[in-house]
Amino acid sequence: AKADKKAKKSSSRARARQRRIEEAEIVAREQAMLEDDGAPQSADDFERLLLSSPNSSLLWIQYMAFQTAQTELDQARTLAERALSTINIREEDEKQNVLFALLELEYKYGSAETVNAVIKRILPQVNHKQAYLKIADMYEAGGEYDKADEALKKAVKAKKGTTKKGWLRRVELKFKQGEVDGARELLQASTRALPQKKHMFMFLAFARLEYSMPNKGGSKERARTMCEELVSRAPKRNDLWHQYIDLEIKYGGGDKRHVDSLFERVTSIKLSVKKIKAFFKKWLVYATEHGTEEDCDRVKARARAYVEALTNEA
Repeated sequence: AKADKKAKKSSSRARARQRRIEEAEIVAREQAMLEDDGAPQSADDFERLLLSSPNSSLLWIQYMAFQTAQTELDQARTLAERALSTINIREEDEKQNVLFALLELEYKYGSAETVNAVIKRILPQVNHKQAYLKIADMYEAGGEYDKADEALKKAVKAKKGTTKKGWLRRVELKFKQGEVDGARELLQASTRALPQKKHMFMFLAFARLEYSMPNKGGSKERARTMCEELVSRAPKRNDLWHQYIDLEIKYGGGDKRHVDSLFERVTSIKLSVKKIKAFFKKWLVYATEHGTEEDCDRVKARARAYVEALTNEA
């Protein structure tokens, strides 16, 4: 039985490898054609390219865009249907790409009815969470934030409230509209729905929004408070310290004293030698780019003291 399982796994890996090779060959052929003849300039050019790459959603979508640019909207729609019937049934991702391209086409040039009709075609074929996230992207790009949020609500519901990505997108959408209080309410709602292990992600992501969007009501002080709470809860999570320091360097307004204090604190924690060395290296880079020669010497001195302390302990 074990031998059969191993054989099946090996066969599956071989098929996946062969498929990747075939996909790479298709891309290479397409690129070679484009380099030889230049970008397609006519319907005939696209038809010729599609003869050798009928499963390429990229080509089909480019062809649709070409016809759209010529104001041939019905031709673009016809191409989408041709693509969906031509692309191999096993190439699900390629078919989905075309469906979403058709959705974009209808959103820009069609009606609410044609948009909804395409959405109804998409949902049975695409993971609902991923589908609604893309639909939300479309509405957000069009400035229809209420519709975008409705799509995101459905993305969250599709995963029974346990998708941190769906919750974060809703929070981001509120922030982008300057509705910081609404974003905080959604953050709290997310922590009631998400499992505990995903809470840290949400709080750190929210702190990043506070740091990066002062023009939308974000606050550096609130961001720092959130980050401080996170590192106090999990002081040995080096990834949290790295992200906190990165955020402070990028959005902290050049408060070098605060950044240095973060480096001093984290290099005083009992972490593995490998992790501490990474922080010293990062600190030295920061001192080189934002400080003086004396700052660099101070970091090097602290690093030497750390190594000496290790030697003495040994």
